[in-house]
Amino acid sequence: MGTLHVVAARSHRAGVALIAWVACTWAVLAGAQQVELQGVLGSKAILSIDGRRHVLAPGQTAAGGVRLKRVESGWADVEIGGALQRIELGSRVTRSYAQRESSEARVYADSRGMYVAIGNINGFPMQMLLDTGATYVGLDAATARRLGVNYRLRGTPTIVRTANGHTQAYEVVLDSVSVGEIHVDNVKAFVIDGYGMDVPLLGMSFLRRLEVRSDRGMLTLRKSE
Repeated sequence: MGTLHVVAARSHRAGVALIAWVACTWAVLAGAQQVELQGVLGSKAILSIDGRRHVLAPGQTAAGGVRLKRVESGWADVEIGGALQRIELGSRVTRSYAQRESSEARVYADSRGMYVAIGNINGFPMQMLLDTGATYVGLDAATARRLGVNYRLRGTPTIVRTANGHTQAYEVVLDSVSVGEIHVDNVKAFVIDGYGMDVPLLGMSFLRRLEVRSDRGMLTLRKSE
């Protein structure tokens, strides 16, 4: 049976994120990446990435880490270097990029001693509360629906412990979770049904894949590439 602690998130208010910030540093080699949407083939996008053609379905990743998130008749959403960009049919974007040796993010405690970061889940920007006591990333049902996570169809039913006792949840795998320049794919999460949370919990299914250091009100997250 999974265990998830959600007391801190329920008592937290989103506004405290204004006093937390993330600083990112990395070692780089200079370069540029050009992505063009050349066509749409049913539910797939035809992309030219640095002059090479790729046909991708949503969720697939091509050379250089370009991931197709969504495609419609006249545009596509792509994730390039952890940033979500919309490309119109026939247009292109050019993005400078870095081949990282490592990525680092720093998250500072707010006045309540909570660590709130601004990040992305499945390409959607949001505030997240870091919680080393949570086994998995934790979402409520409303947030999961907003992210397009069909947890009832694709999730595995389970029971988790909350401040109100045991409740129904679903274990799912998120496409990606990012904080600053740190990006992790295929992250396990619990979607808690019928229990509201102010912000998602960033638990150990994400944090254990990083090096985490604590120093006087600051958490330093580091990911080796």
